Amino acid sequence: MTALLSEWSPSRPDWFRNEDQLDHVRAALHSRFADVRDQEECRYLMRLWWHLDTTTSEVSYDELAQVVSPQKLRRLDQLFDFMAARNYDAIDDWATKATREMVETLDR
Repeated sequence: MTALLSEWSPSRPDWFRNEDQLDHVRAALHSRFADVRDQEECRYLMRLWWHLDTTTSEVSYDELAQVVSPQKLRRLDQLFDFMAARNYDAIDDWATKATREMVETLDR
C-alpha cells in the first residue's frame, strides 16, 4: 500500500477507469469515511481525498495506518488493492458498497 500511494499521480490515468469513477470514490471517502467527530482521522482522510486528485503527495500509507480506525483502514486496503490491480469493476463496487453499508458521516 505504501508504494501505491507514493506512486499515485493523476498523470497516471489508469488508476481509475475515468474521472467519474474517481469522483465516485472521492464521494464515498468524503461522505462515509471523513467524520468530523474524530478530527485527526478526518484530517488524514481528507488529505487522502485530495491526494487522489492532485499531483502532490498529500498523505502516506504510514500516516493513514497511524490514525485511521482499523475498520476503515481495512476498507481502504481493499480499495488500494483494486487500484493497484486496475480492477475497475471492483473499484465501482467498493465505492457503492461503502456508500450503502457505512453510516453517513457528520456534516462538515
